[in-house]
Amino acid sequence: MNKPDKPSLAYLAYALRHKEVWPTSFIWDYSMHFTCAMGLAALLWSIDDLCTSGMATEFNISKDEAKWLFLSAGKNYSLTDKDCKNVQPEHIAELIETEAFKNETVGC
Repeated sequence: MNKPDKPSLAYLAYALRHKEVWPTSFIWDYSMHFTCAMGLAALLWSIDDLCTSGMATEFNISKDEAKWLFLSAGKNYSLTDKDCKNVQPEHIAELIETEAFKNETVGC
């Protein structure tokens, strides 16, 4: 899959599942905003606003959807705050691919 010029949830989900497309400087750690899915998106598309409102704007989703997607993975997988390091890139890819984001991922 080729990376589109504009941020795409479909491509972000793909990238989260395919580490070979990650920038070499990127190391996954869900507990930090610059090393989670937001950080990967920022590196892939040169996004400066590393917060959920910035992701909402870039991906054309609501702020609530961005919070749910980028900040709630631990809750979606019944993990406690101390377990957030157990959230893997594939977990976020799964959330992107859920029915809630189907229209976004198909339309990207």
